[in-house]
Amino acid sequence: MSALVGIGLKILLGGGIGYAARRGGMVGDRFGAQINALLLAVVAPAAIIASASSTRFSPDLAGDLGTGAAIAAIYFAVAWAGLAPASRILPLPRDERHMMVNLSVMPNTGFVGFPVAYEMFGPQGLLCAAAVDLVYNLVAYTVGLRWLTSSHPPRPREMLRNSPLLASVCAIVLFFSPVHLPGVVTEAVGMVGAMMTPLAMMILGISLAESSLPDLWRNTWGYLACGLRLVVLPAAVWAGLRFAGVGGLAAQVAVVSLAMPSGTLNAILGGRYDVGYRFAVHTVVQSNVLMFVTLPMVLLLPRVPGASG
Repeated sequence: MSALVGIGLKILLGGGIGYAARRGGMVGDRFGAQINALLLAVVAPAAIIASASSTRFSPDLAGDLGTGAAIAAIYFAVAWAGLAPASRILPLPRDERHMMVNLSVMPNTGFVGFPVAYEMFGPQGLLCAAAVDLVYNLVAYTVGLRWLTSSHPPRPREMLRNSPLLASVCAIVLFFSPVHLPGVVTEAVGMVGAMMTPLAMMILGISLAESSLPDLWRNTWGYLACGLRLVVLPAAVWAGLRFAGVGGLAAQVAVVSLAMPSGTLNAILGGRYDVGYRFAVHTVVQSNVLMFVTLPMVLLLPRVPGASG
């Protein structure tokens, strides 16, 4: 409970500072986007690598990484198989219908998920979150992109430019390797990675300050996407794990990671390929706001059988 309260306070305070700074004109129009890019390209990868470097190999943790990745793979397969056909009944244009599925299925496992996993479960939890995010990125740039716009086949170089994905791969290799980074390098990388949580919370506040509240309020189909993304699908993952008797650190991290708001990548790809972009932007911000209500409920769910700590 104390960890939950701590995360809630950090989200509120960090988000409030970002909101006040943007509303007060202390930061400019491009600041939020630039800090977001810095977070994804530098800070989050540094935190992932630092966690791998400072965590000793153990068979149990190695198993958790594999379990986390497997849970994520099964989740995406089942969620896509269920929601993609069901979306055909929605009275929406094709672009928004396809974006609806992306927004519902694809959580923000990196930008928001990494800080929450680190705060809740420490460096080992962050490594498990990186394993989940690795699967997320593979799905996002293959199945997700193909579904969103069939006229633009996925390009391998998109994934090669994805810093969190590359950092996750490097972290897993480093974790299993007998070679360790020098202490001074680990400390320097860790110092950069320590900025992840405060920056992420401030960006959330800035995003809210830059949004039109009436537009968010009128985004009625966004509520359906947010309900699926923040409540229905995480609850289904939790129930499935309980039914299967899968517990431990990986299960806890997977439930939390898959309960994150709609991934910002959905809006980025929507803007790049002109597919449901405005709907995506409004829903991403909407889900980040609603997360303040839904995340505490997810964190208070009973732990799955066998969960540690």
